[in-house]
Amino acid sequence: MIIVCFDAGLGNQMLQFATYLALQQRYPGTRVVADIRKYNIVQIHNGLEIERLFPIRLDILYGKRTNKVSAIGRYGHFLMRKLTLSYFKLAAKRFCIIKDSGVLNEELFHLDPNKNYYLQGQWGNEKYFENVKAELLQRFRFKIDLNAPVEALAREISMQNAVSVHIRRGDYIGKDSVFTDLTQQDYYPAAFQHISKTVVNPVFYIFSDDPAWTSKQYDWLAKYEHRFVEGNRGNDSYRDMQLMSLCKHNIIANSTFSWWGGWLNQYPGKTVICPRHLFHDTVLNNKIVLEFYPPSWLKM
Repeated sequence: MIIVCFDAGLGNQMLQFATYLALQQRYPGTRVVADIRKYNIVQIHNGLEIERLFPIRLDILYGKRTNKVSAIGRYGHFLMRKLTLSYFKLAAKRFCIIKDSGVLNEELFHLDPNKNYYLQGQWGNEKYFENVKAELLQRFRFKIDLNAPVEALAREISMQNAVSVHIRRGDYIGKDSVFTDLTQQDYYPAAFQHISKTVVNPVFYIFSDDPAWTSKQYDWLAKYEHRFVEGNRGNDSYRDMQLMSLCKHNIIANSTFSWWGGWLNQYPGKTVICPRHLFHDTVLNNKIVLEFYPPSWLKM
């Protein structure tokens, strides 16, 4: 058995599912299952979203499909998860815990069918799931119909040389964040300049969790045709990813959310620009950045 731990927001869930699906295909005689207890223990963004948004049904071994768990229930899930992991560690001959270090772990391509595995982490390297790329493009088709405003914007995007721009601040700013605050770098001005030199009449669609700050601080935006995409919040946040994927080109943030916006974009001549600087920690950054992006994406 292979157990994949699901954790964090939508972008990470999609990476975890992609690896989960790839393992099912790679080891057809082995049951691949999901542990979703993290979402029963703490409130993580919008909870487990992939089953709600996509034609996906996980084979769940641990956890319940709900975020509405009582305080006692949360503690129970937390305690059982601790006990489960402790048991896996003690029964090392039968169980193997594999944690994603951010660097490609080729052990996932050579698992022993006589052992049980517990996988923890993000699995942010498309090599883990390149064997199921075509199926993932089908699985990651948003199944909720567009509402009228979003459908109108999608039509507008389809008629332009549209470029999505993801500007994330929120939990990325402040001294406690491990992530680089790209708004304090020259990343976005350089990316806009590159697109303007290589794309005819680009229109930049800006997706930001702080549009007021972005509009005020980035006065240079006036040089470019652009518009801010607003209103997709809470359970509708996924619509930003959906719209990003419909653009012909993408300028992504150091975020798995816009990583998928770029990956799902199927425009043949697309340019996806991604940041070289993901984390403040230089050693960690240099290790991860080589793994995180598809080779064809342009790092700046």
